[in-house]
Amino acid sequence: MRAGPPQAERRARRSLDEATTPAAAGRAIADCRRAADVVRRTADPAATVALLDDALAMADRFEIDADRTLLLVERAEALLAAGRLDAARRAGYVAAAAADADDDAVLLGRAALVMSGLWANELRAPDARGRATGLQRRALARLPAGHEGLAARLTARLAATQAFYGDQSTDGVQEAADLARRSGDPRAVAEALSLVNHVLLGPGHEHARIAVADEMIAVAATCPDPVLAVVGLCWRTVDLFLAADPRAERSLSTLRERDQATGCIAVTYQRRVLETMLAIRAGRLTEAEVSADECLALGTTVGDADALAYYGAHLLLIRWFQGRDEELFGLFRELASAPTLDEVDYTFEAAYAALAARTGRLDLATSLLERIRRLDLA
Repeated sequence: MRAGPPQAERRARRSLDEATTPAAAGRAIADCRRAADVVRRTADPAATVALLDDALAMADRFEIDADRTLLLVERAEALLAAGRLDAARRAGYVAAAAADADDDAVLLGRAALVMSGLWANELRAPDARGRATGLQRRALARLPAGHEGLAARLTARLAATQAFYGDQSTDGVQEAADLARRSGDPRAVAEALSLVNHVLLGPGHEHARIAVADEMIAVAATCPDPVLAVVGLCWRTVDLFLAADPRAERSLSTLRERDQATGCIAVTYQRRVLETMLAIRAGRLTEAEVSADECLALGTTVGDADALAYYGAHLLLIRWFQGRDEELFGLFRELASAPTLDEVDYTFEAAYAALAARTGRLDLATSLLERIRRLDLA
């Protein structure tokens, strides 16, 4: 009978405590990796990270190099599953450098995927994005036979980046999802469908997105990693709200229950963003402002690239309904050019123009609108 999470963790902890020689340390590291795999499958990403942290500390203490790169990659993946996006990115860089030095294309591919994060547009800075995509292409070109699932995951990620920051066509991501389906790897399919959903966030794709999210949830349910299913449920909830579907709030309640059980704080953050929106919609503005502040703190902890943007949107709506939007003029002047904003997101420039007009700054509003008109938005 396979050891359950508590038993596996206890065995690993005992091995760590008793390790006084390199041989015993090697056994403790192996026990930690086995326990981390068991715990990961039971939706406890924080405990998974802790076990791998201890394994790496043991490897460093006894100068054990065997499987160290694999440990670095597994830890980076565990951080991403825990929703600690910023920490995962940093760990991914370290793991990718180690895999590159080892000339291990498989581990390089896995680490380079972590560098891009959970969502499709986390790497806002062109240099960081170029570094990640460059490593992903190199890994994809050097992958040995038998790694079709990883190849499909890399292909989907590269296609999503191209869709966001290149030709803005969704065709490549859709084709990558088909490649993932042909690979037979449920993780590859679920990840590809998450990226498809993200690139379809524009108007006119409401029903297509919900179908994609439903497929993702069904596929993710067969994966050993439970986090993918809650990501799919997060997408479905967002999609239902965007479609003004009456099932949206029920889906949010389900998401609240599932994300608390899964422990992915990146999804918890997205759920809190939606709950703040609902408080604003209900007119509970004092409660909504407290919630917006809490969201910003959580989003900053997570390392979500949109934390400041969501906070600005929440605060704008609250102040607008209070008739106090002029107070935000300085904030939106900064937000319109903030480096954390996605370079294909023009909503804050439009909001800045609206605030300028409402506060009598008509020349500025006209200038801002002219800049937006030149973007040739469909």
